[in-house]
Amino acid sequence: MKTKRIALVLLTVLLFATLTTVFVACDGGSGNKELDDAIKSGKLILNVATYDGGIGTDWIKQSKTEFEALYANTKFGDKTGVYVNTVGNKQMGGNTIENDSLKYDVYFTEMVNYYSFVNKGKLADISDIVKGAYPTEFGAGADEGTIESKLQPSWQQYLTAKDGKYYGIPFYDGIYGIFYDVDLFEENNWYFNKTGVFGGVGEKSVGLDGIPNTDDDGLPTTYAQFNEMLYGIASTGTVPFSYAGGVEYVQRMLANLWSNYEGLDQMLLNNTFSGTANRIVKSFDGEGKPVVEATAINGTNGYLLQKQAGKYYVLDFLQNVMLGSTDNYSGSIVNGNGFRQAQTNFVTGKYKNGSTVYAMLVDGVWWENEATTDFDLVAKRNPDQTKATRKFGFMPVPKATDNQTYTKQTLVSQNNSYCFVNANSEHLDVAKLFLQFVHTDKQLANFTTGTSVTRSLNYTMDETQLAKCSYYGQSIYRMKKNTDIYYPVSSVEFVINNIGYFDFETSWCWMSKNGTTQSTEVLSRFANGETAQQYFNGLSTYFSANGWKGK
Repeated sequence: MKTKRIALVLLTVLLFATLTTVFVACDGGSGNKELDDAIKSGKLILNVATYDGGIGTDWIKQSKTEFEALYANTKFGDKTGVYVNTVGNKQMGGNTIENDSLKYDVYFTEMVNYYSFVNKGKLADISDIVKGAYPTEFGAGADEGTIESKLQPSWQQYLTAKDGKYYGIPFYDGIYGIFYDVDLFEENNWYFNKTGVFGGVGEKSVGLDGIPNTDDDGLPTTYAQFNEMLYGIASTGTVPFSYAGGVEYVQRMLANLWSNYEGLDQMLLNNTFSGTANRIVKSFDGEGKPVVEATAINGTNGYLLQKQAGKYYVLDFLQNVMLGSTDNYSGSIVNGNGFRQAQTNFVTGKYKNGSTVYAMLVDGVWWENEATTDFDLVAKRNPDQTKATRKFGFMPVPKATDNQTYTKQTLVSQNNSYCFVNANSEHLDVAKLFLQFVHTDKQLANFTTGTSVTRSLNYTMDETQLAKCSYYGQSIYRMKKNTDIYYPVSSVEFVINNIGYFDFETSWCWMSKNGTTQSTEVLSRFANGETAQQYFNGLSTYFSANGWKGK
């Protein structure tokens, strides 16, 4: 009886505390004056959730303001006007909300297993706004087409694979890479001239695209030139790379070498498992170079794509180029520190007396936005060196051999980012209207202006819009326009049903010499004495015929 009495007392206390909290909240409002005023004025409240990651949440403010102004006097049932209430934090990631009840009307997030959300009935059918024309009040030109027309065919096929309907739209391009300090490169002439001499006098080389006066002029075109550049930079006392000690960013960046070697058409085989793979490694010659042959790929032997030559050259690049043989390369690893420390080192290093200067950063395209406080710190001491005035660019991905230069660059977009509407939204029509609004060319441009990141759709920015971007933002936009982007999304049913096996990150798993599955810390593996060739062979050990048949 005593135990029950104590339990009853505790329950009463908890109930009182809960009621008190509720009453305080009701009396004091939401804590957001704009929201409270909107509620009092009788506006429809549209709740929009954004994952507060690298791109932040500021990007949505302009779209929110313009949408609210556009529909300020519009009747929505018994409501007049609309207030877009944006909520952003790291709890909005797809891996966090997948098994929860969705509380908001619209979501912009990442780490999403799209078909898991679809199969659980969480996402509203948005086919009408994806396929339909933009409302006239948006002011979108007829030449904009539809949201669907801005999607790559691979996206169209993937998003509608279940039943022909759209339940989501891809969000941003999650491209990882190497980013370089353009100012530092120009100050030190860390470029190749037309005769191929690093740091030589005269005009810069034409770069990977073979076209003069473009962003890649003077930058390395092959692994050999990239390695020469690293030695040249290191010889000046500057450390070539700044990057976090964890595996994620480096591992994801390396995927670009694979895709850039193979090209878009060959990479798409990893989505369709149908067609001819032109460069499947069958063996290695006496010099350790891969011997390749064309191989027909179908649903029964898709595992052979783990032997695409591009995957071998990734490992070759890592072992022989990035890790190199000098302490300057290995010293680039910021062990024990996160990505923010790596960004800080990159942005501030040359402005701190006695600090290490870093020439390049391995990160995701959104790094500039994340490093805002670092830019602000530098600008306080050097007013002319602001985020707007400093110059940074995307380092073009070099080719394995000379005969591959002067071809279009192919990069990989990762992070599984999507935007969608809650299937249980009480304001479904308005939610879809807002989602359609942010996918006009103007709003897509606003996103890039505010984040220096591109959306995973095709759109054009005019010179006025580009002028609002930082030097870095402009370079990222140009890179997107002149690059084939590979999106690792497959509409093949057995892939969708076994996404854990086919996940893009998993595709980098392989077996070590002792037969243990390795899926993390790519950089550390070569320390065990294994070669690029041995690791490459391990890929096909993990993705074997037996494993494939079990799917």
